[in-house]
Amino acid sequence: MKTRALVVLAVLVALTQATPSLADPKAFGLGRRPGLDGPFSARHLTAAYNGLSVFAGPGQTPLFGQTYRENSPDAGFALEGKSVLGTPNVYAPEQAWARVGVAFGLGSHFEAGALFLSLRAAPDFALGDFPVYITYHWSFGNLDLGARFSFLTPAETGVWSLNPGMPLLWRLGKWRVDSGIFVNADLATDPTLGFHVPARVSYNITPRLFAAGISAFHEGAFSLPADTSIALGALLGYTTVWGARVVDFTAQSVWDSLFLLDASPTSNQVQPAFYRVQFGVTIHQLVM
Repeated sequence: MKTRALVVLAVLVALTQATPSLADPKAFGLGRRPGLDGPFSARHLTAAYNGLSVFAGPGQTPLFGQTYRENSPDAGFALEGKSVLGTPNVYAPEQAWARVGVAFGLGSHFEAGALFLSLRAAPDFALGDFPVYITYHWSFGNLDLGARFSFLTPAETGVWSLNPGMPLLWRLGKWRVDSGIFVNADLATDPTLGFHVPARVSYNITPRLFAAGISAFHEGAFSLPADTSIALGALLGYTTVWGARVVDFTAQSVWDSLFLLDASPTSNQVQPAFYRVQFGVTIHQLVM
């Protein structure tokens, strides 16, 4: 009996030593964190139940596809150029932004959050309009289909904007495809209506390092000329583990209206001055 007990104890000790802890970098990429996804390509459309994501970096799922006319708010530190679409050599001053937000898993398929801190540092200081978002998703194996309601609060402009839509996420091993269709409605005195179809193809080069190509078809407003465009961009990210937290360092560069499809004969069809360069960090963790 004593011999059997010693053998069982030895096996338990060996298993304990062989099981990597959450903080062990070698464990990363071998599976799903308790309640959290690890590699970028393995993640789901919404945060885990009781999962909290603090966004101070771009490229995260809750803000993917969020576009309000020509405004595409994303988390992190950003330098943005705003050319006047369809008008040759007319440019607005460059803008510098710092945006921070959260998303919280209210259920296994349901999250809500807001990019509540949206500060413009240049050319003037202001608390800008910021998005609030609620998403529910259905899982079909490796395919997640969602229903998102989001809106832009009128903190600066005084104008409400809506951006409901259906995001889609398809996991293909090391590959991941994000897409969907979103409606953008500006509720100004003269309301406008348009839509946005984004696409992002990501690849985990290693369990930690990932990259993505970004594009989109964007109709800012059906009622306005020079408002139909194609976006182009790229994302680079690195994921690590701090204790039980999954942390993403990301940077992206996007030309939201690089190719203007309905430019007039006297306008520039290519709009490189309409751009976003963004970088920062996002932390995912469980709070309970």
